[in-house]
Amino acid sequence: MGDRDYAKNVLKLIDPEKVYFGDRVITRNESPYIKTLDLVLADECGVVIVDDTAQVWPDHKRNLLEITKYNYFSDKTRRDVKYSKSYAEEKRDEGRNDGSLGNVLKVIKEVYERFFSGGVEKELDIDSKDVRLLFHDARRPK
Repeated sequence: MGDRDYAKNVLKLIDPEKVYFGDRVITRNESPYIKTLDLVLADECGVVIVDDTAQVWPDHKRNLLEITKYNYFSDKTRRDVKYSKSYAEEKRDEGRNDGSLGNVLKVIKEVYERFFSGGVEKELDIDSKDVRLLFHDARRPK
């Protein structure tokens, strides 16, 4: 829910050549009160949402993987949130295999592998491929 300027600055750092995101960014300027997949040009059955605020996705909870807040870049423009130092300001970060992003990466990798490996056809009817089914299954303790 960052504003467009904040999103552009983050994208300059993480995708400077616009290979992954291009200009496809949705900010609070486009959807100020709730987040919705209605603004995304993709079928819901192929989308996993990663967010730290579940209540802003009232219509897409099945697609949501809720994580703890990850604050790498500072955003001093947000008046609605108490300011705390970002990871970048503290010159530290989470580990690759632990913390919010590490845990999310494990789930997304498992979902991706099961969705695209050919195993999905065995688990699901090919016409009913839905990443949400795999996504929720991947989060269950083994």
